[in-house]
This record gives sequence, structure tokens and C-alpha cells, in this order.
Amino acid sequence: MRDNHEIAEKIVLGKSEDHKWDVPAVVVTNKSIPEDEKQIAIVVLTRHGNERGTRIVGPEILNYLASYDARETRDKQTVVVVPVVNPVGVVLDEFNSTMYGITDHEKKIFGNLCSSYIPDMMIDYHSLGPSEPSYDGGDLEAIIPANTTKWGMDEQIYQHVANKLKEAAAAEGWPYEIHTLEDLNLYYFGEAETGRLPHRYLQEKVFLLHLQNASEHYDFPLQNMDYTNYTNGPAYLKWHTLVFGVETNHWAIKVEDGLGESGAVICKALLNMGNKRFSWEKEPGYPTNILVGDFRNSIRPSGKTPGERRISREKIWKESKF
Repeated sequence: MRDNHEIAEKIVLGKSEDHKWDVPAVVVTNKSIPEDEKQIAIVVLTRHGNERGTRIVGPEILNYLASYDARETRDKQTVVVVPVVNPVGVVLDEFNSTMYGITDHEKKIFGNLCSSYIPDMMIDYHSLGPSEPSYDGGDLEAIIPANTTKWGMDEQIYQHVANKLKEAAAAEGWPYEIHTLEDLNLYYFGEAETGRLPHRYLQEKVFLLHLQNASEHYDFPLQNMDYTNYTNGPAYLKWHTLVFGVETNHWAIKVEDGLGESGAVICKALLNMGNKRFSWEKEPGYPTNILVGDFRNSIRPSGKTPGERRISREKIWKESKF
């Protein structure tokens, strides 16, 4: 931080559950460019304390953001990196979280974060370790497109972006797989013999977010029977944020083998995509602007700057069902 004070600032999002540890975030951007003129990207790591790979990936991402190669990203985006969401879990080297809803601690942290930085993109990092033979055994690393509805061409857009991320990782020698939330639902809850999904899935396109109330930001009642591994769901519901999950693998890929690089490659590629213009978009930035309709005929946010479009996007997205 001392060496990069012109582009980086440390903020504190709150305290750990035991009140012993700060939960810091690092904000990286070109401070000479007004915030309203930039996209906002949030990178979250180490929600689960024993997922050790995320501890390595976070510093790797920060090193990249401070580099010459990231100068365009600093000019066009404000990037907030939360290296450790779960300090107690890291100290104890324990999971110390939940896969069913979001903990009270996480609600406070993400509520504080998103009250100051409304994200255009949010990516949530996890890391696979030793496990019994299952879908996530071996050396799997995965990209999880975390969209939840068919609104605004999201299924097609998320698959397009996910495949671009997969290609970028493969070009650097890291063979990621794309696992949709449907895939994960089947792995965890489907009938192995028939491949049939549980009835609850039929009530909602994707199981990740239906328990959550967008109007309450990240402060919603904890549900005990709904799977929620990735914390960025409310951002999609409230702001139509582009949201992805990532699984690195600290079991099969050691630090000396490039664990940090293997995780950071996805973030680098996604941040770079946020600097460009997608073919169906009018302005450069993350593809979040088709709110109702399709590529040819749609309702989109208005505004001359990313900040103005964020405000417009939130207003329209709230009414998209009508």
C-alpha cells in the first residue's frame, strides 16, 4: 500500500465475528479520474476460511492491478478487492461459514461494501481442496456463471462471457470447466440414478438466489434449507450486476506450481472485458444493460457516464417484471 498510495487505498468494511480482526478491502483505481466516469468491479475472496487457494489468489490479483499491464483497468474502473471475508475462518483454518444462506457477519460486510460501491461486476472466489470422489474431485477448476433468470438475454450473455474466460485461461495453460448453477444443483441435489432435479428447482430457474429479497440489499433473513455458496446474488437482484463464481484448486495445484496465477487469470480476463465494448452494447463496459427484451429490441439504461447508467439501471431493473 505504501508503494502504491497514488492508485490504492485500504478501507475497513467491519470487524470479524469475534471483533478481533478487521475485514479490509483494497480500492484500486486512477484517482485522477472522477468515480462517476468509471465502472465498479468487486472481487471477493476467502468466504470459507479453509479454502486456502483464495489466500494466494487475492495478493496475485492485487499485484496485477498495481502493474503497468492494468493501467487501462485503473483508468476505466474502480476495483475493490476483499482478500479475506472470513478472518476467523482463516485463523482457525476452518470453514466457519455456511452453504445455506449467508451469515449475519457476511450480510454486514457486503452491506457496508455495496452501500459505497454499487458493482457493475462482482466475482466471488472459492477453492477446492481434498475431497472424496465427487464432481469436484481431482484437479478441477471451474467458472460458475451465476445468473438467475432469462431476463435481458442473461443466459446467452453469461455463457458468452464464461467461454471467453475459459479461452483466456486455456491460453495460459489452465483448463477451466464451466459449471452452470443447474450443474451444481444436479450434483448436490439431483437423483443419481435418473438425473432428475428436485421439485424445488422446477419452481425457479436457478436455485442460488430465490431465497433472497433484493430490496434488503444483503440484509435478509437466513434460510436454513437453501444452498447459497456464492455471495454475489443480491447484487444481481438489485442492480443487474454481472456476477460470477470461481473455484480454484489448492489441493492439486501447489503455490510453486502457479496456484495464484491459475486463479488470477480469470479475474484479469474479466476485468479486461470490462474495458471493452461488447458488440451488442452502445458503450464500453460490462454487459449489464439489456434489462428487458433481446439483442435487437430492448429496454436499456440511459446516461452519459457509467455512474448515470448505474442509477438508471437500478430503477429500470426494479420494474422489469412489469
